[in-house]
Amino acid sequence: MASGQDVTVTASPSYFDFETSNPFVASVNDQGLVTVDGAGEIDPETGLIDNTAIITASIAGVQASGSLTLSAVDLNVISLFSDVFANVPVDNYNGFYFDGYQTTLGGAIVEGGNNIIDYTLLNFVAIEFYGRDGSDVEPIDASEMTHMHIDIRVNENVDPSDFFRIEVFNNFTLGSQIAGTYTVNGDDLQSNTWVEFDIPLSSFAGLTAQEALGAIIFVSDATIANVSLDNIFFYSEN
Repeated sequence: MASGQDVTVTASPSYFDFETSNPFVASVNDQGLVTVDGAGEIDPETGLIDNTAIITASIAGVQASGSLTLSAVDLNVISLFSDVFANVPVDNYNGFYFDGYQTTLGGAIVEGGNNIIDYTLLNFVAIEFYGRDGSDVEPIDASEMTHMHIDIRVNENVDPSDFFRIEVFNNFTLGSQIAGTYTVNGDDLQSNTWVEFDIPLSSFAGLTAQEALGAIIFVSDATIANVSLDNIFFYSEN
């Protein structure tokens, strides 16, 4: 300042000009939201794939210190809900089934320019993708997938005794349903903070078939009633 005083300010993302060095790997919008676009392209001079993108920011031509570097890996992904990958069709993010028993409200919303799923009054809720009510949505063939990724944010206090259970259903509309369950314990969650989970599908106890997945059901104990979810996808690095 003219007085000689140093003042630190926090600038809104809209003040910055964002740029990517490789749009074949990642792009960035005017709010600084980065989207993964692909595995890169072949460098005509070397014949090698350039799989790295560097995201930078500037104000009035002055570069901000620091940058974000992304290196693409060859992931095989089936995304249910993500701003990063293209999502497969689903029937809903809250089926409101078992009227009189399910209390869960909410679904997909936009928060700070990012799409998330926000549930309140959570006891159990489903993301369905089996063709409910005659839709054209197809079950997911996850037979080549090895993991499930999910980001969880509990929007209230979490106790170590709390839990958040994930159930994956095969052949959801058939009589021979096969459900695999995985329980996230309260001491693995944080209050008002996003936590990422990469769960091997082999950890879903009871899931012995992955070729026609039709639903994911989230179940919570009574003390975790307000939960946000993001980046729900199956993947394999093989």
